[in-house]
Amino acid sequence: MDLTGIRLVADDLDWSRGTGSPVHGTARELLLVLFGRRLPAGRLHGGTEGSRVPPTLVA
Repeated sequence: MDLTGIRLVADDLDWSRGTGSPVHGTARELLLVLFGRRLPAGRLHGGTEGSRVPPTLVA
């Protein structure tokens, strides 16, 4: 899975990875994304008003 331009930000830990548009979720959910899993819609959310989670991250 290509995460270019996406910054993963954990809501439950002081952790982030990458640069670009922020995508927020729990550390567990973001770990699944890092290993190529797609999550059900609604599990991740964009960081800034009006931003969306890239469709490649959701099932």
